Amino acid sequence: MADRILTRQEMILLHLLQYIDVPVSGYVMPHAMTQQGIGLAAGMSRAHVSNCMTEMREKGLVDSVYTHPKGTTSRMRAYYLLPSGIERAKEISEHLREERIRVDDVIRRPGNSRGMSPNVARALEELERARNATAALGAEGDQSKARAAIEHASMAILSLSREVA
Repeated sequence: MADRILTRQEMILLHLLQYIDVPVSGYVMPHAMTQQGIGLAAGMSRAHVSNCMTEMREKGLVDSVYTHPKGTTSRMRAYYLLPSGIERAKEISEHLREERIRVDDVIRRPGNSRGMSPNVARALEELERARNATAALGAEGDQSKARAAIEHASMAILSLSREVA
């Protein structure tokens, strides 16, 4: 197995960093802030998310509220970053901006004469669609549409990555 660039906790912090402008409410918060949504975005089980959240709560990085995620009728626990969690997530993000990763190493699979996994090619197409959708927003600055496009692409990529595994 390849070395991880990020720990599970770091992946969760980066995911939640996208939602720091969402008001913390016991009423309605995005599904992406629940254990299930975080697990889907970070590619891990709800059990791993739960364990990570317990540890991060003890460190003072995150907290949670019970909420009705958009589009559901049941209550779920939604997580949000505390100031120290925001600071840590921004540090991780800045560190990643400085990292160099060879794309060829990421998308090429041994035994594939064409070099690129069909699933990875589809995932790259989804990312390109999300990029185009967010670019089309232009000066409007409608973050909810941008988030929806990116979340859709993330879900597609996760489902494709599960097909590969």
